[in-house]
Amino acid sequence: MSRASKVVAWLLFLCSAVFGLISLITVIRAINEAATWKSIDAVVADLAVHPVARNRFGVIEIRFRYSTGSTNVFASAQTTGLPFGEGESLTRRYRIGSRHRIRIDPDDSTKAEIDMGWNLQFLFVPVISAVACALLFVGGRYYLRLGSSGQPPTANAVEHTA
Repeated sequence: MSRASKVVAWLLFLCSAVFGLISLITVIRAINEAATWKSIDAVVADLAVHPVARNRFGVIEIRFRYSTGSTNVFASAQTTGLPFGEGESLTRRYRIGSRHRIRIDPDDSTKAEIDMGWNLQFLFVPVISAVACALLFVGGRYYLRLGSSGQPPTANAVEHTA
């Protein structure tokens, strides 16, 4: 096995491990937030839409009002990077005066999250990281199995002698 193919293989394995770690940390962090953030009923008090580039629903800020005993508390949630069409449906769903189940940050009661859980936004980073991890691992295996002759491994590795 050539030294260069061995170095490439271990670099690919290292990159694979990094992407796998990113995926794992992202999932653990999201599960921890979903488990520790208190779920409450709230009413939409205000809605602000800020255009970003050509997307007129680029950033949406939603301000919620909820009660803790006899006091009203306000919490804000912000969505960014919504694809075209998603922002408009979000503003219809979270119209002023509508009731929703939100999650409140235990460290800062003015910070809220909407749509927390197993959805496409939540799964995007871990899935992409896991795919990158798998591809880099396969690439590392390929270079590790690359023979000293510099030829790629064949399906039939048994040598025939006459």
